[in-house]
Amino acid sequence: GQPARLGWLGGIAAILGFAVFFCTIPVSFKKQRRFFVGTAWFAAVQLIQLSWMTSIEFQGYYVLFVYLLLAVGLAAQFGFLTWLIPSTGRIPLSKLFFCAAIWTLMEWLRLFFLCGFSWNPIGLALTDCLYSLQMSSIFGVFGLSFWVMLTNLWAVNIWRAKRKSFYFVSWGAMACIPYFFGIVHLNHHSSKNQGYPDQLRVALVQTALLPTQKIPHLDRMMDFISPLEQWTRIIHSLKSKQAARWDLIILPEAAVPLLSDQGFYQYETIRELLI
Repeated sequence: GQPARLGWLGGIAAILGFAVFFCTIPVSFKKQRRFFVGTAWFAAVQLIQLSWMTSIEFQGYYVLFVYLLLAVGLAAQFGFLTWLIPSTGRIPLSKLFFCAAIWTLMEWLRLFFLCGFSWNPIGLALTDCLYSLQMSSIFGVFGLSFWVMLTNLWAVNIWRAKRKSFYFVSWGAMACIPYFFGIVHLNHHSSKNQGYPDQLRVALVQTALLPTQKIPHLDRMMDFISPLEQWTRIIHSLKSKQAARWDLIILPEAAVPLLSDQGFYQYETIRELLI
């Protein structure tokens, strides 16, 4: 349920995905077994969602060890959360907020204790839709994670509680709040955009270079393209569009080598290229 895969599944995961897992754990499982089941399930999820880390062409085989270590580390956090959640009966309101807060805290602690890992918080499940994404403007992605887990734990009570209608209605309201807030938020700010241009001329530049073409690698020096040539291609691709002006030029992250304030080529050469 992450936007980079199948975005629409993110909306389902945000309101129900974890709840289904919690509800299917057999009641007979002891806490220790619940921990290992939660860890194994979440590890499988992470191995899929982080599978982009398995490329060994430029990092070597050690990246596979890092990949497995991260998956298990993230999974252990979820296993601990599974251990905290009562196996039977309705989850009390205080326990709901406590578990959602603990999970949010554990995601935040990854920045400090899990190799500084900042990717893949569960709050990303709400970011595929423009409307639900707006809640991040108040709480950030960790606030979205809190809301996702709180909504899922509330859904567990639908399964366990006797007064299912009350929990179903309140769960539906919780599921809709991010989208309702987003609609109001966007409508509120759209009125402030009057007087600004209706359109922006944006150039989206894709250099389409392999790592060995962008940065020198000792064993593949023949692939390397000089930074001056890289910039020349970018400038010429912009010029070929014959645009009078650009409001915004967007390039990929780390699109070219060298630092922005690093004097590497002659000033006259660069000036002539830009002209």
